[in-house]
Amino acid sequence: MTQKNRRTGFTLIELLVVIAIIALLIGILLPALSKARKTAQQLKDSTQIRNILQAMAVFANQNRDSYPLPSRLDKGNKTINAAAGQESIKDTTRNIFSILVFDGSIPTEMCIGTTEPNGQFEVYKDYELSEPEGAVDPDFALWDPKFSANPADASSATAVANQNPQGNFSYAHTLPFGKRKSLWSNDFSATQAMLSNRGPEYDLNGSGQDGTWQLVEGTYGEQSNTLLIHGGRSKWEGLIGYNDAHVDFSPEASPEKLIFTFTGLTQQYRTQPDNIFVCEDDALRTEAPDNMRLNQRNAWLRQVSNITVSGANTTVTIFQD
Repeated sequence: MTQKNRRTGFTLIELLVVIAIIALLIGILLPALSKARKTAQQLKDSTQIRNILQAMAVFANQNRDSYPLPSRLDKGNKTINAAAGQESIKDTTRNIFSILVFDGSIPTEMCIGTTEPNGQFEVYKDYELSEPEGAVDPDFALWDPKFSANPADASSATAVANQNPQGNFSYAHTLPFGKRKSLWSNDFSATQAMLSNRGPEYDLNGSGQDGTWQLVEGTYGEQSNTLLIHGGRSKWEGLIGYNDAHVDFSPEASPEKLIFTFTGLTQQYRTQPDNIFVCEDDALRTEAPDNMRLNQRNAWLRQVSNITVSGANTTVTIFQD
C-alpha cells in the first residue's frame, strides 16, 4: 500500500493568519512600550532635578542657607574677573551650576535631561575638577568657567578662552536677582518653584484679570524645542522642582498648585496660577516690561546667559530655544 506524504509546511492562509496576529500584537504592545519608555524618561529626569535640588540644599547648609552665587564666592576674582561694583555679572546659569559640579555635588551627566531635544546641548566631558585652565588663577578657582549652560554662553561677556560652544545644562531655574534674590535660599517651601525643564515664550490672550497664556508664534513659542522635552508640538508639559526638593510633573506652565496673589486685580481674580516662564507684573498679571522684570517676586524660571550692570541697573539676557 502506498503511504501518503504528510504536509510539513503552512498554507498561505495559515501564514497570513499568523502575520495578522503578530501585527495585531505589535499594534497593542507598541503604545504600551512607548508609554513605559516615556514614563521611565520622566522618572529619570525627575530624579536628576531632585538630586540637583538636594545638592543645592547641602551647599546652602554650609553657606548660611544661600544657594550657590558666584559673585559671593569669587570675591577675589580668582575664577572670573569682574570690575568693582559689577560682581553680579558672574551670576549666570553656567557659573552657578558649575560650582556644584566642581565641588563634587553633581556630575556633568546629571546636567543633561533624559529627553533633551536640542542638538546643541550635550554632556560636558572635559570638565576640569582641579586647576581649570580657563580660570584667572587655576590654583584657587572655585569652578571650571569653560562649562556652558547654553550655546549663547560662548559669546557672553564672561566667556573665557576655549569656552565650550555647546550647552551643558538642560534646566531652567529661578533668577537670583532683584526682589527674587531673597528666594535663592534654602527655605524648604513646597510652593516655591526652583528648577524645571526649560520652557517656551507666552503671550497673554485677554486681560490680566481673566486672560490666558498662549504660546507665541514662531521659533521660541509654537516652534520651541522645549515643547518636545516631555510634551508635544502644541503644548508644554514638564517637570517642576520645588524648594523642599519634591518634583511634580505638570501638564501646564501655570500649575494649579503654584498660586500667586496679584495685588492689583479685583478680588475675584486676585489669586491665580503663576506661569513659571513669564515674568508677570506682581500687581496686574500682565507681562512686566524689561526694565521692571527684576522688581517682581512671582515665579520666573529661565536660563541666564549674560548680565550687564550699569550703575544701579542690572540687565539679564535670557536664553531661549
